[in-house]
Amino acid sequence: MEISRREFLKYGGAAALALALDKEYFMGLTLDDVKSGKASPESYLSQKFKAFPELAGARGSGILKGFMYEPSGDELRSKMHELLEYRTSNEETLKRLIEITMEDYDLLESKGWIASIFPGIVHVFGKEVPHYIACNEKLFDNRVINKDEDVRALLGKHMIRHVEDFYDGITLGLGDLYLSIDEIKAENFGLENLISLMELRASHDILEDVFKGYFEKKSVSISEDLFLSEADNYIKYWKSLEEKARTDLEKRARDLQFGEFWRLEPKRVNGGFSLNYNPDMRRKFK
Repeated sequence: MEISRREFLKYGGAAALALALDKEYFMGLTLDDVKSGKASPESYLSQKFKAFPELAGARGSGILKGFMYEPSGDELRSKMHELLEYRTSNEETLKRLIEITMEDYDLLESKGWIASIFPGIVHVFGKEVPHYIACNEKLFDNRVINKDEDVRALLGKHMIRHVEDFYDGITLGLGDLYLSIDEIKAENFGLENLISLMELRASHDILEDVFKGYFEKKSVSISEDLFLSEADNYIKYWKSLEEKARTDLEKRARDLQFGEFWRLEPKRVNGGFSLNYNPDMRRKFK
């Protein structure tokens, strides 16, 4: 993608690069190209991992190592060895971390999946380990992902939130609470609650972006199917954290996260839930 001298001078170096990424995004391969057989999934994903600003930025910062498409067991094992061998000097620990990752992959394969991150195991949570995003053929053949903006939201918002959380750990309450593998091991933070917290955060990133777009531009970028799927997930994991937090640390993390997400809070209505967004930046206290 070339940037003209006029664009560079008009927008400045960083802005011109962002413009180039947007141009490549809008002018490049499309989801329909893959579905119609005009482009391979690998070529489409290779282009989008360079063109979507969220993915390009994560790769540039070092937290995202790259992408894999339907990785074989040998490919995944090799890449995990490359990522994790510098994290431990103990060969048995290294083997165990790789085996746990492979077991998780086998579990994903048995359940059916669209996209995930690797290693993505709790043992490296908050340990500054870069991750891969992996996708399979269901990315291009499911009822939820219908257009390129859906792919961008799933990979650039949802998956990148997981990558960031696994790399940095989770900080809540303006630094009041930090979660990594060390804290959750020491203070009995259950894996189910950690998964619910992470999934809530990932769905929130997509939903908040949609609501902001609607209130600011009167437009919605993603398809209705993806929006409803993420809204359902958000409510599901919100309820899970409400009902299943048991330890003091789990309850504190839940309350701090709910406090941060006050603009997008599920409300109980007629035995069910509705999802309401408050566009006012100022929190209204009762």
